[in-house]
Amino acid sequence: MGDNSHMSVRHTIREKGFTYNMIKGKLEKNSIISKGIHPVPQVESFKCNLRSRGYLKDCSTHWELKKPLFTGLLMALNLHNGYLVEKNYLCDDIFVSKYDAEQLEGTLPENNLCRSDSDIIKKIDRDTLKLDNFFGMHVNKDFLVNHGSDDFGADEKFALKIMQQQGIISTNARHGLTSHNEADIIDEESGQQYEVTYEFKTSLSKKKNSAQFDPEMLLVQTIDNPYIHPSESLMRKLLSKAYSPNYIPNLIILNIGTYETTKAMFEKLAKRLEILNPSNINFNNIFVISHDFLSETATFIQLNPFKAELFPCSNTEMNLIQLIPTQACQIIDEQKYLLVCHNIFNQSKDLRYDTGSELRKWIKELHIV
Repeated sequence: MGDNSHMSVRHTIREKGFTYNMIKGKLEKNSIISKGIHPVPQVESFKCNLRSRGYLKDCSTHWELKKPLFTGLLMALNLHNGYLVEKNYLCDDIFVSKYDAEQLEGTLPENNLCRSDSDIIKKIDRDTLKLDNFFGMHVNKDFLVNHGSDDFGADEKFALKIMQQQGIISTNARHGLTSHNEADIIDEESGQQYEVTYEFKTSLSKKKNSAQFDPEMLLVQTIDNPYIHPSESLMRKLLSKAYSPNYIPNLIILNIGTYETTKAMFEKLAKRLEILNPSNINFNNIFVISHDFLSETATFIQLNPFKAELFPCSNTEMNLIQLIPTQACQIIDEQKYLLVCHNIFNQSKDLRYDTGSELRKWIKELHIV
């Protein structure tokens, strides 16, 4: 683990009849395996396979491992308990990728957070994932391109359309004038102005000319990430930017994420706003429009009065991301694809964006079926 580990993180977790090494992804010898019929069919199949391979010693009321078993943590816990276990209940330590560690910074005690590499994540996820789909993935970079300051860009058009569908902005709204210090959208009928901003955690538009710019990877890392929290750039915009005094300012946050992750991010934002002096906040109201390109739905959240709504929204409607269903037999080694899996114990999504050759290795090493 090197410098990325914290000495207080327990790498081996134990309870009576159960010892699991998190670093090696190994359920130790003599650990107990339940004889109870498990509600997840894959667990029963797994036990049958262990018996046929001579891994299990019959101890009347239970089985006992004759030798170490390399499997994922949730599979180990479900084998041991004999009933559905959806998350690790034995310790509070969290093993995350280095990207997720950045999102968690300042939100959890450091001694419970272990920044790990993909090999460790692979080991503790082994035997827990089921393959759903392969997709070719394309991000429409025109959506992110800077546009004329007094014309609607693709992102602003999308935000305007959703706000009009919600009955908040009139159909006669116009684009704001930079020379008058107006926000992106001006609604003369209501006397309101609306600034549109990204909260993809990483500002895609500012990195579009970078040699390392990989919008597909950034969006995959964002969509179902439970560790996302409001960025500092967003907080600065809330507090520091001034707009034309002729209209009441509001903020529209465009986001990529599921309904659950978007609500979680918004709740974190609301908590940060609670501790601020209301007179220091530039906006009368805050709205979030978040698109989930996997389920082709969108989340609409309004701060005051609070409202959260999930509704259908196709990828073509937003026109940011295109997913092309691809058969496993059509995968080309050098090309990149999105692999979508779900956890058989808690139904959470697991997304990987990589070359065909790397995804095949991933499937093999994690025993994804």
